[in-house]
Amino acid sequence: MRSLIFILVVFVTFLLGAARYPSPIPLPKTVFIDLDPHPCDQRCLEEHLQRKEYFSFMAKIKREDIPAFKEEYRRLAQLLNAYIPTARHTFGLAVFYEPRLKSYANKVVLSAFSYFASQNTPVEIKSYPLGPEEPLEFQIERSGADVGIALLTYAEEEKLRGLNSPIPLFIPTLNKEYLDVPVGDNIYFGGVNYKDQLEIIKNLATKDVTLFYLKRSPLSLKLTRDFSSDLSKNVKAYPVDDSSSNLGYLLRRNTRINRSSLLFNTPIVKTSLILSQLRLYRKNPKAKLSTQINYNPKLFHLTQPKDRKDFILTTSFFQPPEELEGLYEVFDDGLSYDWVSFSTMVGLDAFRNVPKRRRAFPIDFVDNQLLYPISVKRTLPFSFEEVEVDQESMEESLPVSRF
Repeated sequence: MRSLIFILVVFVTFLLGAARYPSPIPLPKTVFIDLDPHPCDQRCLEEHLQRKEYFSFMAKIKREDIPAFKEEYRRLAQLLNAYIPTARHTFGLAVFYEPRLKSYANKVVLSAFSYFASQNTPVEIKSYPLGPEEPLEFQIERSGADVGIALLTYAEEEKLRGLNSPIPLFIPTLNKEYLDVPVGDNIYFGGVNYKDQLEIIKNLATKDVTLFYLKRSPLSLKLTRDFSSDLSKNVKAYPVDDSSSNLGYLLRRNTRINRSSLLFNTPIVKTSLILSQLRLYRKNPKAKLSTQINYNPKLFHLTQPKDRKDFILTTSFFQPPEELEGLYEVFDDGLSYDWVSFSTMVGLDAFRNVPKRRRAFPIDFVDNQLLYPISVKRTLPFSFEEVEVDQESMEESLPVSRF
């Protein structure tokens, strides 16, 4: 019997300790839903009380009626653990997305809900799918929200041309510096500044650089052109758009790789494929470098430790507040590698009109673009570690810092 009790105690302790953080979610409140379409004035409310129809009374009472029934309402609210409406403004948030980006829209909603819950701020979130008959400008006008969030890719930046938004419109996926179209004053951006990350990578790379990129990606092409235009580096760029899993045609006789730094301007799956085949074809580059595009724990599942050894990456992620990260992880996976969710929270925090010392993130908009710090990471066998960089070798304008 003692053994059984001991096992039970250990099991319960294990369950309670399994969470990474203590749950920040408060105990649930009772919400009374009014299913009766008929209105109920103060006389009607009095009749419900007289007949001891307390649930009907709580469902029918409105905020403006509470002062007339202050004592009765307070007593029932306490007894029934009821949600008490307040006069605080409910923050209205609208999320606009292409149907193919619905999964990202769901992440935006979860991250916004987690953020406002951590700030104890009521929020109403509405989603608006975009289409030929529901263009972005039309959906913004009908939303009536305080702030809008639009999920757009660089291939869709033309939708911003001539767009006049009546509300602040935040785009967490785009960086203003990489847009080729003029944008309105009420449009804000939270995308990664890859140009600044590449400036740091230039200081980490040797003179000879072998660069892998995607021709079909507008952003990859822009980044490749930017890096290749630096005359201080001898850059040779190779497109790897093809669907073939065998890159022998690119690696087998490429002696240049052994005397150069490799820069991966490719997504995580393609990067992992190249890393794996470098060892297959006995290639040993001077360095393996990447921007934030490959800062993802999937790297440890897709490659062998030897293949990813000393892989250096720049990133603008930093540790979010513990309570906020714990609340987000109740609903979804980690916040530290999901840029759409991370940028959404940082942007909403910057929009809130509260003193900076009370904000969750010390990040501000500069010319309608969030300005993030940049850190340098290196791969260990199964994790990333921060690398101390030589500050003197960096451009003074670059926000190289840690939180």
